[in-house]
Amino acid sequence: MGGNPDKEARLTGEGKVERFAEEASQRDKTAVEKTNLIYIALLHYLIKKRDGSLGFTSITNLDIHDIARLSKTFELGKFFVVSPVESQKEHARAIVDHWTKGFGSTYNQFRREAFEKVEIIDTLEDCVSYIKNTTGKEPVIIGTAAKKIFNKIIDYSDVCDKMLSAGFPVLVVFGTGWGLHEEAAEKCHYFLEPIEGVLDYNHLSVRSAVTITVDRIVRKLLYKER
Repeated sequence: MGGNPDKEARLTGEGKVERFAEEASQRDKTAVEKTNLIYIALLHYLIKKRDGSLGFTSITNLDIHDIARLSKTFELGKFFVVSPVESQKEHARAIVDHWTKGFGSTYNQFRREAFEKVEIIDTLEDCVSYIKNTTGKEPVIIGTAAKKIFNKIIDYSDVCDKMLSAGFPVLVVFGTGWGLHEEAAEKCHYFLEPIEGVLDYNHLSVRSAVTITVDRIVRKLLYKER
């Protein structure tokens, strides 16, 4: 059989197997332990309403499920659902308790493990205190936004090389509604580069944005991608 052997290997899957094996061998084993220094905060307060004013949003079932599963998949430190509104926290607790203590905990052990990553918490400052009490270090707070509207931009390599690899926890903050309000932005030490679409349309769900952001950080941490 003639032709390009590399192309043939890709077609048969052999090339993929070799690539995966090569990636696995290149994975920084010590870095795996550092993914638990990554914390996610999903804010339901200090967010922008449609008119840009300061407001609150409702906690949604889908966000908790999907980001909890993401947090366990990437072995993150915690996923904080942040709202000071008591009725909203009760709603979130009912969901989390179902999967960690109730029928759901025995019905689906994978979901239980995911929900054990969830903490329902009042404020961003409480997230910082939780991390400091857990790790002994105050986290670097890193904001996210759909547009480059805030200063203090940092790239993914710096998050890995200067923070996580050095043993410093990071708290990556995502807004709901129309994004983080300026009052939340002021509490962030840095902001990541926005996720950009191909053309002008750029309206990812927050669940998608969290997934893309965490994958980029973890891949740089584990594989030293540049």
